[in-house]
Amino acid sequence: MSTLSIVLLGVGLFYLGMGAGVYLQKIIYRNSDFDGIITVLAEDDKLIYSLELDSNPELLMFKNEVIFKVRISEPKTKVAE
Repeated sequence: MSTLSIVLLGVGLFYLGMGAGVYLQKIIYRNSDFDGIITVLAEDDKLIYSLELDSNPELLMFKNEVIFKVRISEPKTKVAE
């Protein structure tokens, strides 16, 4: 194996590792931009909102803005008796 092919292999593996690292970081930290989740559940003729915080609620008052992710929940099916 020549020196050039070893260098090219090393450079290729370096960039492949960098790409994998960036991809994994996006997967792991994709919800870190949000302060919590608002879950919306539609039952009969009303909407039910549930707020789930990812941190201490007292820390939110020191922020200029709070960002929540919205999740639409499917209604639960009723079991026939």
